[in-house]
Amino acid sequence: STVFVKEQDAHIRELIIYNLNSAGFTVSVNPLDQHDAAIIDCDQSDSFNLCAGHQNVIMLVSDEDEMIQCFDAGAGDCLVKPFSVRELVGGFGLCLGDRLPHLFPPSHGAEQKITVGALTLYPERYEAQLNGESVELTGREFEILLALAEQHGQTVSRETLIHRIWGENFVGETRTVDMHVRRLRKKLGVDMIGNVYGIGFMLVPHHHTGNITTLSQQQGL
Repeated sequence: STVFVKEQDAHIRELIIYNLNSAGFTVSVNPLDQHDAAIIDCDQSDSFNLCAGHQNVIMLVSDEDEMIQCFDAGAGDCLVKPFSVRELVGGFGLCLGDRLPHLFPPSHGAEQKITVGALTLYPERYEAQLNGESVELTGREFEILLALAEQHGQTVSRETLIHRIWGENFVGETRTVDMHVRRLRKKLGVDMIGNVYGIGFMLVPHHHTGNITTLSQQQGL
């Protein structure tokens, strides 16, 4: 898989390229080259144009405001500077999902699947189906949905999701999870993710009452 890298700091750029090459990726610094995914510094003047319409993009941002802009522009994921290069390379595997067979080897046994109501997840191929129809998700979105599905009917905290998906060295805000959940709900098209105020999220096959609300009812999301 070929990764396009656009980073203005030469030291950071060379560090990214070295680690991507070590992980088995081919790296290009020419935006006109054919590539499967991209790492783009948000500080670049044309960063949002390069990001638009390409989900397999990780944007490197300086703060939460830039992160929101990048997600709104269609970025698959964002990392706040300073970041761990290991986290960046690992996150890229999530962005590309089943397009990286060396990161997601096929199983030789029966395929695992998790079903919650009308939602079915196939973890080995990073595929989600709703009412039998495939739903296009980024790797991060699938990982969040999988974590919620494995604990469906129970509350999963933002901190738990961050530790599981982004790793213990994550630098950023827990609101990152909220942004991914908001995008998940738009793609699912149903109120399957409830918000437990001040704690986290819950995957439910139907509407619940009490202290569980859907994110569309929760202010600010």
